[in-house]
Amino acid sequence: MEEEFTGETLKNRLIIAGIEEISTYGISHFSLRRVAARCDASCAAPYRHFKNREEFIREIIAYIHSRWHLLSDKITSLYASDTRRMLVELCVAYIRFLTANANYRAALSASGEQGGESSFLAAPIDTFCREAGADRARAERLFYSLHALIYGTVSMLSYGELKNDEASFKLIRETVGSLLD
Repeated sequence: MEEEFTGETLKNRLIIAGIEEISTYGISHFSLRRVAARCDASCAAPYRHFKNREEFIREIIAYIHSRWHLLSDKITSLYASDTRRMLVELCVAYIRFLTANANYRAALSASGEQGGESSFLAAPIDTFCREAGADRARAERLFYSLHALIYGTVSMLSYGELKNDEASFKLIRETVGSLLD
């Protein structure tokens, strides 16, 4: 009855609680019992939805990736005719996404997936470099530079070294743009 009222399935509640669990305790101390308790479910409940702990963690990471892909797909579609602008907006959006979702960031980092998710930049960078007549080495440098900028900026925003305001995001947009020039 409660699931019908809230529109949330127990599986989704378990995933959200799993993200919090990883954020708090890390992967090595991940407890299915604590996750179930956070959802006011029996300790057997996670096993009705996930084969084992490893599958559960994979589902958590897939859930986080799906949240990002909903946004990145919209940005990619919106700026399909302007690859440079697409890259700028993807970088800014991912910085905002990781900053706004510290639990997601912690889960990705704890699982070793954080850096792998930035692969969403690979195809737009390749397209951008092809359109600009740049070589493969330029694409690799750009991938590295944007990746470093994203995670460095997220760190600075998280620790208060950079204000999370529109003036900072204007600076971030300009900085990403300068890497593309």
